[in-house]
Amino acid sequence: MDDFARFERSLAPVLLLASSLPEYAKSVKKPAHLLGQKIEQLRQIISIDGPLARDVKGLADELDVLCQYESMRHFMAHATLEVAQAENEDILYLFRMTRSDKLALTQSFIVFKKIEAKSTGAAVGAIVDRLTQHLDRLGNRQRSKQVQAPIAVALP
Repeated sequence: MDDFARFERSLAPVLLLASSLPEYAKSVKKPAHLLGQKIEQLRQIISIDGPLARDVKGLADELDVLCQYESMRHFMAHATLEVAQAENEDILYLFRMTRSDKLALTQSFIVFKKIEAKSTGAAVGAIVDRLTQHLDRLGNRQRSKQVQAPIAVALP
């Protein structure tokens, strides 16, 4: 699920750009930490009629599709992975998560056949490709404002 990390990396400059614009400053007043919070900030940016409105047009539908995979991504990112071979020779990926609270210890898991994992990965990858291309074009505005300061070197 590296695709989600790619998406999150492309999203950061856009959120930074939006926070520097008065129309969006209230919605993106402080940097979000969790991916879900960052996505919510992007949704707020999309809903505001400001200077980025034309540039974020079309992101909402792609974002909705990506968010369908968010709970799976969260589970897979925080679970342990076991790989097994079924009797019919299928390769299985078993993601197991253990949670505990004061009263109980619970386990949950999801299982993917290798073919399912590949097709899900391809679907997420395609969505992320489209989103990151869009976000990178918009984020380049922010990157182009960043100037690299020269490093002072003291010579003997």
